Amino acid sequence: MTVIRGGTVYLEEGPRRADVLVVGEAIAGIGAVAGGDADVIDATGCAVLPGFIDIHVHADDAIGGIDLADTFLTASEAAVLWGLTTICGFVTQGRGRTLEQALEASLERARRGSYCDYTFHITPAEFGEKDWEAIARLAAGGYRTLKLYTTYREAGLLTPWDEMEWIAARCAALGVGLLVHCEDQDILDAAGGARPPDAEIAAIEKVAGIAARTGARMHVVHVSTARGAGIVARTAGALTCETCPQYLLLDESRLQGPDGHRWHCTPPLRSAAEREAMVELAQRGAFEVIATDHCAFTRVDKDRHAPSGLAGIGALVPASWAVLGRLEDLALRLSTNPARVSGLYPAKGAIRAGSDADLVVLRTDGPKQAVQSSIADAYETFPGMTTTLSVETVLLRGEAIVRGARIAGGPRGRCAAGRGA
Repeated sequence: MTVIRGGTVYLEEGPRRADVLVVGEAIAGIGAVAGGDADVIDATGCAVLPGFIDIHVHADDAIGGIDLADTFLTASEAAVLWGLTTICGFVTQGRGRTLEQALEASLERARRGSYCDYTFHITPAEFGEKDWEAIARLAAGGYRTLKLYTTYREAGLLTPWDEMEWIAARCAALGVGLLVHCEDQDILDAAGGARPPDAEIAAIEKVAGIAARTGARMHVVHVSTARGAGIVARTAGALTCETCPQYLLLDESRLQGPDGHRWHCTPPLRSAAEREAMVELAQRGAFEVIATDHCAFTRVDKDRHAPSGLAGIGALVPASWAVLGRLEDLALRLSTNPARVSGLYPAKGAIRAGSDADLVVLRTDGPKQAVQSSIADAYETFPGMTTTLSVETVLLRGEAIVRGARIAGGPRGRCAAGRGA
């Protein structure tokens, strides 16, 4: 039994001074809690938030034939030190194997060691009847999200618009959500290798129409344009979206000079004016989720091949705090909403009786420290960035995995699929 005492607890209905009682792996009570024989965590002067969730993480995989810099172990270590208790990766079926085989391969890599809990979004290669049977089985097991692409034709990932509509309708009937990478392939083809803002905007417009017609739960990943975010906002919740720290803190000037390749990502960094508009939208609540699209390559591979992808998992919380500046927003956009999108709510993403005791005790007035996006051998995405945000204690399912801002013990993460409603 553990009591977190004396902190300001960020509940779904708002913050209030309270104690949080943890029994076993779950939250047992919120309010004035007697100590008894409990392990007491003093949260005086601190905030207590639900464990953060990054729903867009690439780790322990290869992209474009190049191995990523992070394993689940290193990605989760950087994550948990900043209060991330769950990370969501991706499973791409590929040819010649079933969805279950592809998922099992990813699970096996994650089981080698993770400090966070984890789950996966699934990208099927085909949508025949046997594939739909597999999707239904996976959904019953807690894997309630598919990821689709409106680009990457050469890689065999592109889903044509007419197919996306009937896929969305069938997913709606199954209670399966869709994450969509939105860049219109026809516009990209005409742009001759560039990835202009219009490609994203046009694709989001089409996805918004599909969501409205089918009633499917659809979520646009890594939005990089204010106009794209505006389209989502006008759907009044029929469509949700995320943006990433790089589109809020960096602009295309980083791409200039001999080291510009270090900031290659997809979608690309936009203009300074676009970045400013994105920050304003974020502060007004236009993005339901902030996620990283963490996709770190080693410095050698970044210099040799200039692959598209940035480190970000260790910067998510301080970067979001720098932009939003409200702990209520961190709880909503880094925890509750991500849990809803990924099908993990209310077991995760909330401080309420019966939910997993994934809890973060932090203060906003800690000593200034450098932000480190990854502990792997990757270039820093936000060089020179510092923060006074300080994560003091992190509980994962009731067990302290960070104490005094340091890792406490070995990796204890496990698969979170099936934990939601």
